[in-house]
Amino acid sequence: MTPGMPVTALPRRQIIALCLLRIAEPISFSVLFPFVYFMVQDFHVTDDPRDIAFYVGLLASTFSFAQLTTGMPWGMVSDRIGRRPVILTGAMATIACSVLFGLSPSLRWAILVRLVWGACNGSVSTAKTIMAELTDETNMARGFSLLPLCRNLGTLLGPVIGGLLSRPADHYPGLFGHSILFRRFPYLLPCLVCAAIGLCAWTLAFFLLKETLPYPRLRTNAAADECRPLLTPTLPPPSLVRPGVLASLVTAFGSDVRRVLAGVFLSALISVMLDDIYPVWSATTPGLGGLGLDSRAIGLTMAFSAGVVIYVQLVVYPSAQRQWGNIHCFRVGALLFGVASLALPQVATLERMIHPLPGGGPVPSLAPLTWLAMVATLVIRVCAGTFGFTSVNMLVSNAVTDRGCLGVVNGVAQSASSLARSLGPLIAGSLYSWSLAHSYPFPWDRHLVFVVMAFVSLAAYVISFTWPLRINHRQFSTLPDPAKALVNAQGRSLVIV
Repeated sequence: MTPGMPVTALPRRQIIALCLLRIAEPISFSVLFPFVYFMVQDFHVTDDPRDIAFYVGLLASTFSFAQLTTGMPWGMVSDRIGRRPVILTGAMATIACSVLFGLSPSLRWAILVRLVWGACNGSVSTAKTIMAELTDETNMARGFSLLPLCRNLGTLLGPVIGGLLSRPADHYPGLFGHSILFRRFPYLLPCLVCAAIGLCAWTLAFFLLKETLPYPRLRTNAAADECRPLLTPTLPPPSLVRPGVLASLVTAFGSDVRRVLAGVFLSALISVMLDDIYPVWSATTPGLGGLGLDSRAIGLTMAFSAGVVIYVQLVVYPSAQRQWGNIHCFRVGALLFGVASLALPQVATLERMIHPLPGGGPVPSLAPLTWLAMVATLVIRVCAGTFGFTSVNMLVSNAVTDRGCLGVVNGVAQSASSLARSLGPLIAGSLYSWSLAHSYPFPWDRHLVFVVMAFVSLAAYVISFTWPLRINHRQFSTLPDPAKALVNAQGRSLVIV
């Protein structure tokens, strides 16, 4: 961005519609975090509390595994039929699967729903593509900072809903104590609330969100035109012609994009490992190195940093991005991920220093200093996500040289992220369960998974030094008004197919 260049105003209605969808989707995705430990426990797949983390990781990873297989196809579809139908389809799948997940009677049912949910959801990559097409160099940082802001708000609101509304018959017997439905399905109510929020967002987006695909697929409609040269000075420029699948894939895996995709994978891996292990570690009994919190307490702890998230996303990050650039901001995020990973287990250590484990009787409530340390660690984690994900999302779009491949490139990036999100919970859950099942010294004890996460964040930091500085700026140029571009001097008509 050239200093002194006037900043283009963001299209308000489009942005509002997009943000509503991006808030609703992570609410539904993260609502299970506070109660997933207890949900798996209720399925009675194991009676050993040290093994629950593995099954929690298995359940959490299925969504991303399914999304991995469909991320790139959804991107290709959005390049051909448009962004709007793809993102609305994904939002509707989220609504339906939220309800079905709340009705899960077994671990197999829950896993199957998460698989269908992930396979039908192409909203994340499509939202990034829409934002790239709604912004230019002057307002790109502001626009892209809204996407992780919405995600963070969603991932903060979701656990609050899940923590406060799970097991309503037990927590609110005056309202739900006689409900057979909520006693049989104790985690249905928060899922229904998430589905209702998603339905409101989908309805508003249906009326407010317009198609942003900058051109239709073109062909001439006159037989005589088949004998004329396909490219003349009066026809739309070649960048307006949608590339084929092979050309899209070649562009998607260009050298700059490949390097950034490694950063996408590593940042998503450390993020999902932290997100997965935090509620499991929080719910683990103090004797095994956790804090022994219930679902409501876990949900509330994940919401305390919401005000800081908004400030960092809207004030701190845009200013930092203008001064440092996307690559340096990504490095800051990677380092903060490492700090959060190493700090989290020390919260339990601090609590044991203040309140040593009693020989018998109940464990005392957490000390105020412990609560403060935990909230501070969560704030660091959210700041890491803000700097890391916002920057890498822009870097992916900046690395694209052909706008006609923007959808498939973001689909590939989403596949890389989904691969990390499918592996992360399995890795985190397996490491944590293994470390609790054995009595090895540091770092092979309960700290093992946190040490591994710190090394992943370090790898993300190191790999960013392979990125060329040019991707701090957008590589593809903004196309002219498609309606004007479709008119040529010879008066030949071009139609949509």
